[in-house]
Amino acid sequence: MPSNIKLLSDLINMEDAKSVCEEVRYINSLMYAKTGCKLFDEVFKKIYYDIVDLFRGKWNDYKSCNTGYHDLMHTTDVLLCFARLLHGAVIKKVQISEETAMLGLISALMHDTGYIQKKDDGQGTGGKYTLSHVERSVEFMKDYLSSIGCPLGYVQKCSDIIMATSLSAKVEEIKFESEEIANVAKMLAAADLVGQMADRVYLEKLLYLYKEFEEGEVAGFTDELDLLKKTVGFFDFAKKRISDKLDNVDKYLKYHFKARWQIKENLYEVAMKNNLKYLNKIINDSEDNILNYLKRGGIVQHWHQIRSA
Repeated sequence: MPSNIKLLSDLINMEDAKSVCEEVRYINSLMYAKTGCKLFDEVFKKIYYDIVDLFRGKWNDYKSCNTGYHDLMHTTDVLLCFARLLHGAVIKKVQISEETAMLGLISALMHDTGYIQKKDDGQGTGGKYTLSHVERSVEFMKDYLSSIGCPLGYVQKCSDIIMATSLSAKVEEIKFESEEIANVAKMLAAADLVGQMADRVYLEKLLYLYKEFEEGEVAGFTDELDLLKKTVGFFDFAKKRISDKLDNVDKYLKYHFKARWQIKENLYEVAMKNNLKYLNKIINDSEDNILNYLKRGGIVQHWHQIRSA
């Protein structure tokens, strides 16, 4: 491994959908070498590029994704984090069949499709579906998997896995078909938290998240700066949810990084700690000028343009 790789963002170009797909396939090959990625190539790959096309507005009946936070890169962030969790779990001898792993990967792809608007939906953006997006994602998944001829059993398993990603879900009360499906659901729920909070532009993208909350009538935040300040507490919430409700499944990430990249650290944990440290610093040092310190991705400039339009 090159010695200059130290950060999560150095490993894969997350802006390139093809690179993400290739990495997920490679991870799949590490887990299920004997089958030669048969299920991945015959089933998952088509679904992956269909969902990429959905977010990019290439479906006849749907608009392109217009939510700045819950965008295609959020979905691929979660997908790759989930694949890495699966790999670490398999290394530690957790029983996960190739088919169940594929259903988890499909669920990761579908988990935020509920933000995508149909073309005849002429009001607002997908942000208005914030409070109902999980249920909408399940409905989209059901229609899509049925349309491509997937077995009915796939639909129910994916439904349960996706429902576990809701922050209000009582995962322990979901009647999963098996312990294997339950474990995969917990991994996706954890990946949905870890994948986004480790993003190198996580803090900047919170400006987009507030816009989605505002349109979706999510209570509890007076403005973007209020959301940024309260995100400090969300780190604690996420950590507690993973610990208390999701069986600390994030522990498997370190085994992936050691096996795949010969890195001893969990780079997601490193990235999350860096984001939290910087957030605390700019809140404490520059409370009135926080936005001046969020410089990545040109997001703040774009946000100002949106607000002034």
